[in-house]
Amino acid sequence: MSELTLKMARLMADMTQVDMAKALGVAESTYIKYETYRNYMRMDTAYKFATLVNRNLDEIIFLPSNYRKNVVMKNKEKAEV
Repeated sequence: MSELTLKMARLMADMTQVDMAKALGVAESTYIKYETYRNYMRMDTAYKFATLVNRNLDEIIFLPSNYRKNVVMKNKEKAEV
């Protein structure tokens, strides 16, 4: 099976954003930021999410596809300052 976005995994588990936020113990706004990849889950939260949606960690996309590129660019900018 291909990797699932956070939203796809949540929907496959038949949970709303409110349900997931409560289950993870975070505010709904925080969960929405996770799902839109504006904030990233800590590993313990990611593990709990995977457990709640009954998936392995490696089946779920926890970071946007351009994450590594953005980190490299930001580090390069800092080095130039």
